[in-house]
Amino acid sequence: MSEHTPGPWTSYTGTHSIWAEGKRAICIMTGARKTADMERDANARLIAAAPDLLESLRELAELAVMQFGAPP
Repeated sequence: MSEHTPGPWTSYTGTHSIWAEGKRAICIMTGARKTADMERDANARLIAAAPDLLESLRELAELAVMQFGAPP
C-alpha cells in the first residue's frame, strides 16, 4: 500500500483547497467555470474526508472477517 499524508485533512469553502494538519497544502482545485464553484467545494470536502473514509473501510473489513471468517 502506498503512503499518504496522515489526516486530519480540512477543506476550506471558496478556496477549493485541502490542507493537512500543520497547514500543509495537499490539493488545490482549479477551474475556469465560475458556475462550478459549488461542485469544486463538494469535491474538496469529499477528498478531505478520505483519511476518515479509509479508516472506516478498514474497520468494516475487520468486522467482516470477524463475522464471516474470511475477507470479503
